[in-house]
Amino acid sequence: MNKEIRKTEEEITLLYAKKFVFSEHLTKYEDDKLKNKYDHNYFAYSDDFTKEEFEKALSYQLDKGADFLKFIGRISLNEKYGMEEGVVLTMLLENNDTSLWKSNSRLEFKKPDKEELKKHELKEYGNIYGEEFTLANIDRLYDKQDYVAAYPNGQLAGSCITYVNDEYVAIDNMLVDENMRNQYVCTSLLKKIVDENSDKKIYLHADEDDTPRYLYERLGFRIADRGYEYHLLNIKK
Repeated sequence: MNKEIRKTEEEITLLYAKKFVFSEHLTKYEDDKLKNKYDHNYFAYSDDFTKEEFEKALSYQLDKGADFLKFIGRISLNEKYGMEEGVVLTMLLENNDTSLWKSNSRLEFKKPDKEELKKHELKEYGNIYGEEFTLANIDRLYDKQDYVAAYPNGQLAGSCITYVNDEYVAIDNMLVDENMRNQYVCTSLLKKIVDENSDKKIYLHADEDDTPRYLYERLGFRIADRGYEYHLLNIKK
């Protein structure tokens, strides 16, 4: 099953990025239209790579004018070369029966208008990632994947994006307005997606040590795969 999920992840990445073999153990993914998005511009490693490969990757990023270096793989490097490790879980829903899930009956669902989506994400991410990147990220994603948003009384309360193929539905970018949290907005969005795709396998991502993981586990999502991510920031200095 991990193989099929990883194939779906590859499909999503290639919506935005090109790929090429960089070295014996590294494959490079690049999004020429959003060059400063870490998740679209990284080196995937197939095995523990050498110091020479690391230095080659660093030099490549510097030559491209990038200010970061990111690696993604399926084995832990144990913070090699001074990079901090992050673990991202792929969580697969065991059972698509949502009849016992609590939800918010006041919510309506539709694809959000791009401008209201920008306001929604700027409120949460503007001070973290900057206004320019937050807006550019929405412009890049909006027409490539399907957004779903929840509305109580016409106000956007939460949103996420989905990617659907013949077998899987991938859910990502879940964001609930801080004023609407603890009102089952996230659960209601997930329920709508699951109910509309009951014949498919549903998965999403969560950081290993982040709070949403435990909500997803209560709903029946279980760990199906682990990804290890490493960053070096401000590499120009």
